[in-house]
Amino acid sequence: MYRYVCTCRANYTLEAGNRCKHINSKYLILKTIYNDNNDNYLLLCLGDDMKMFVAIANKIYEIDRLRNARIIYTGPENMTIYAVDYHYRNRLLYFTDAYAHKIFSLSLSSPSSSVRLVLEKNIRMPISIAIDWITNKIYIVEYELARIDLLSLDGKMMKTNIIINNLYQPVSIAIDPIAEYLFVADEGNWHRIPAKINRCLLDGRQCTILIDQKLEQPSDLTVDFIKRRVYWVDRSYDHVESCDYHGSRRITITSGSQNIPFTVGIDLFENNLYLTDDVKGAVLQVRRHFNSNTSYFYKPESFIRPQGIAIYHETRQPNRTDPCNGTYNGGCEHLCLLGRGYLLANSYQCRCQSGFRLKSDLKSCEPVKDFLLLTRLTSVRGIDFNRDSSVEARPPIVPDRRTAISDSVFDYEEKIVYFYSQRSQMIYSSKMDGEKPTPVTTSKVFPMVSALAYDWYSKLIYMTSISESQLLVIRMNGRDFPQRTLVNATTGIHGIALDPFQGYVFYSTIERPAKIYRMLSDGTNRMIIIPNELGTPYHLTCDYSTKRLYWTDGALSRIQYSDYNGRNKQSLRGRYISHPFGIAIYGSRLYFTDVTLESLFESSKIYSGYASPIRSNIPSITTVKVYAESSQPMNITHPCRRNNGECSDFCFPRQEQGILTRICGCRYGRKLNTINNQECDDNSQAEPSQTSCDGRFQCRNGRCISLSYKCDGDDDCHDNSDEQNCPGQTCTQNQFRCATGKCIPKSWICDNENDCGDSSDEQNCQNRTCDPLTQFACPHTPGKCIPNAWKCDGQNDCGDNTDELDCPPISCSAGQFLCTRDRTCINVTRRCDGIADCQSTEDEQNCNGPRQIGCRADEFRCGSTCIPNSWRCDGHRDCADGSDEPPSCGARNCTSNEFRCVSTGDCILKEWMCDHDDDCPDASDEDAVLCPGEVFSCPENQMICPDTTIHQCVNVTQVCDG
Repeated sequence: MYRYVCTCRANYTLEAGNRCKHINSKYLILKTIYNDNNDNYLLLCLGDDMKMFVAIANKIYEIDRLRNARIIYTGPENMTIYAVDYHYRNRLLYFTDAYAHKIFSLSLSSPSSSVRLVLEKNIRMPISIAIDWITNKIYIVEYELARIDLLSLDGKMMKTNIIINNLYQPVSIAIDPIAEYLFVADEGNWHRIPAKINRCLLDGRQCTILIDQKLEQPSDLTVDFIKRRVYWVDRSYDHVESCDYHGSRRITITSGSQNIPFTVGIDLFENNLYLTDDVKGAVLQVRRHFNSNTSYFYKPESFIRPQGIAIYHETRQPNRTDPCNGTYNGGCEHLCLLGRGYLLANSYQCRCQSGFRLKSDLKSCEPVKDFLLLTRLTSVRGIDFNRDSSVEARPPIVPDRRTAISDSVFDYEEKIVYFYSQRSQMIYSSKMDGEKPTPVTTSKVFPMVSALAYDWYSKLIYMTSISESQLLVIRMNGRDFPQRTLVNATTGIHGIALDPFQGYVFYSTIERPAKIYRMLSDGTNRMIIIPNELGTPYHLTCDYSTKRLYWTDGALSRIQYSDYNGRNKQSLRGRYISHPFGIAIYGSRLYFTDVTLESLFESSKIYSGYASPIRSNIPSITTVKVYAESSQPMNITHPCRRNNGECSDFCFPRQEQGILTRICGCRYGRKLNTINNQECDDNSQAEPSQTSCDGRFQCRNGRCISLSYKCDGDDDCHDNSDEQNCPGQTCTQNQFRCATGKCIPKSWICDNENDCGDSSDEQNCQNRTCDPLTQFACPHTPGKCIPNAWKCDGQNDCGDNTDELDCPPISCSAGQFLCTRDRTCINVTRRCDGIADCQSTEDEQNCNGPRQIGCRADEFRCGSTCIPNSWRCDGHRDCADGSDEPPSCGARNCTSNEFRCVSTGDCILKEWMCDHDDDCPDASDEDAVLCPGEVFSCPENQMICPDTTIHQCVNVTQVCDG
């Protein structure tokens, strides 16, 4: 039996028993129907002043109920407005330019006035926003950083993170400040990470998955505060669906490519949903009931590509008591957030902005001094050691251009983080206060840097370049940044670490046979300390307290350590060590990243066993450092501490007879003065200036860049010389000419990215056709063509996963196990072996019986180590005892690019000959007969070790010292 009651909210009066009249408006009918279980079923709201804001290219349209449209804002030609929302009480409209990484506000009282820039610092691709109109804050979805942040909209403009874990590709957010919930749509990563819709509290805690089945690409969502339902668009299934706040009572509103071929935005008002569709070029309307059909609400004669949509009406932002208001921000020093949902009515809690943590009084904030510096390809993050902490230790460091960050280091005393950008091939710096990164080496080019290490006394950055096979050093003096190459012709050079108290630098090579080297800080006395039983020692770190060297070995799924001489080697293996990459030490704990599991782990630094994940689902994770005073302890007696050790260019620390001293060094083109051994004299005749760019473009400041960067609209030279004298540029056959004259690859046309800067590469896309013989047409992105080979390759090339639909199932051969989410096959011997080889770890689930002990069937026992069987009899001595290369293997034929060692028959690369390194055990690759004219010499104040074939230099002060 049904009954109903009529009620009115604040500022409304009940008339005629069923009508609610606003004190300043026309009639509004409210009818709430209940059943015997007190469930809420229906509410009708008939207002007359509804309007909507729709983002179209660089414009914002205002469309009223009668479908009259006017443009209230027009941005620059290169702007792409992506998301819109508003604050009704403050009469402010907020919108994002996702590709420029900015958020703006516009006064609705005077839209003709200029817009205000709200946020541009430490933000990357804000594709969705939601306004908390109760506490005056904005929630921001940052797609490329896979995170949700919050910014206060008061004068303080404090920013903190809300959700930074367990998000892969978040695309949309909606909030309900009345019920104190936020909802976020996450596209996931197709096969590996399923798409999902989450519900969390407004502070980001207590997240629950509402929907993760029959969901592929949720592009936008909205909520009904009264009926407490969530509505979303799935542009892969071409569905509009709804469920309640608990994930139940799921229904399909409309479906089919005829109705919604490519819907990107959704909002609701009364009984209607309003959708923006990119293919139909229109705003659509659909009744929010089961199995409804769409109709056009607004479709102009000229084709449009609408994006974000927001329905503007008072009932879309109902009032409630603000527990933070009237209590002096709730007594919170930084931020006051709505509290605990249904657990405590009218509650709130305090939060600190990024870089601070709450004190014990839960109101005051204190700075986070020690934390983990986590590097991703897109950003550098600060992670609190406290795994229960939900606030980041510092604002994320985000480059101003899309790039790949390979590694980062820091100067604790100066409060600066340095990182390497692969696109610009430069070192950038960022202050810990959250300022935008700035390039510090504009005229220097460092190709493909793999790893960085920092000497905080001498202000030296050591870096390995795997593409140039070099190890370089550069001094961060803030002026001309002197540099010198310390190691040349070392194929596969990768990891690097240093100990400025011992004057040692360690580095690794990852091409077989992999090795770990040690040298003095000036590049002399180089020797191999770990010659074998290595797979891929990606990154190294030093434990100064125990004088141990630690490294990750991704190929052999382990972490190892030894003393500084390479002796007393130990291995750490344990559950959830799959493909370790970055590594750091803090006290008795060890921290490492795993690129397969995309997670950050903590474990003991001396015991094997269980590694505990601190953060999970972090795409493109690379390295980790410990930002702490103990990581860079200060000793006022260090010889390089004051005035750079009185050295003109470089101050290199070193141990001599147990005493820490220093030796000065000079940049390329200079040599050390033989009188005072401190100043640097000209040496340009022996080391002439390298002025030629060898087929590349030379900037005015001497920097060399790719010719393709010339006249591309970006200041790659950082003095703008590459963007001068550009008129009349001729584009190649494989390039598209932008309206600005810029040339871009044709593959960038119609890819939903403003590559030209004026959006000319994204126009007339609906008329573009693809070559059916060589190209696949992305069905939901008009004009976007990809090579046929990209279809069903496991990569989301169309941007909506349509190139990965209807793919034939992956079939594994006999003896293999299928990683279903990865769509890859692994050897069945890796199943239940204690090492996660599938990213989803499904190969280590539902394992019965004891874990496998010893080597697998596809591995060979090499002392205490297991190596792949494929390494046996391949000409490389991987085992220390040579057991993988017994005489029964027979002589291996070395290739034309290899040299055969005389006594062992090992094959090494010819480029390793005569490089002053004994790569053969018998040093036959450095034989004087084979290396005519290769005279080994030592720097000033050093001498070569006599009566030995080992090319090693020692200081003259070490001669005859006993």
